[in-house]
Amino acid sequence: SSDVCSSDLELIGGLTIEEKAGLGIVGRKDKTYAAGNKKLMDELGVSCGEADDADTVVFIAEDGLLVGAIFIGDEIKSGDNRAIGTLNAMNIGIMMLTGDNQKSAEKVATALGIENYMAGLMPEEKQRIVKELSKNHKVAFVGDGINDAPSLAASHLAVAMGSGTDVASLCSDVIITDNNVGKIPDLIKLSKKTARIVKENIYGSIAVKAAALVLSVVGAAPMWVAVLADVGVMVLASLNSLRLFKKTD
Repeated sequence: SSDVCSSDLELIGGLTIEEKAGLGIVGRKDKTYAAGNKKLMDELGVSCGEADDADTVVFIAEDGLLVGAIFIGDEIKSGDNRAIGTLNAMNIGIMMLTGDNQKSAEKVATALGIENYMAGLMPEEKQRIVKELSKNHKVAFVGDGINDAPSLAASHLAVAMGSGTDVASLCSDVIITDNNVGKIPDLIKLSKKTARIVKENIYGSIAVKAAALVLSVVGAAPMWVAVLADVGVMVLASLNSLRLFKKTD
């Protein structure tokens, strides 16, 4: 729920720390310190202008005055392009939802070939979009931060990265331990293959047992038929399940 991202007050070395979800953090002791995005600076009345840069900017303020800024660039990993390309080939719609600024989001979306994206979103805005999409579609959400927790909880399938926050992991159904986004298409293929094999095992077992039941009713069911309908079906289902170890194309 959205409560996951609510502000928390902590006392660290006499400094009161307040986390503002989607904005940054504010610390108070003798002075007020803040680190976060432009929305946080606007909320605190700090004049910081517009950062004409495609990177994510973290502004640093002290007692209402801007004292610095940190520019954080997004690195495109080798598996990201493969994942996006494979998902597109599978006719799976992709939307990027980010709290980063428009230029940063556009840079990443262009590099990855993502046409549908939205930038500058707060956690509750991401969650609202996921809920709207979930009304007519099956939605899988991939995230790793505290701000992603509400959206992960609202999606049909929540996928978190192993290096992400504990909150994101708690809200997820699947955790990719090596943080390789390129494994998401493989995850989907394996899930579909698993569901198919499970159905084969269920229908096959029912068919064999039904045939054995019919034979027993007409008095034509020797002992080996009863064994086949019981232990044999279990063995066949187990052998069929071993196909999951075969690499999915």
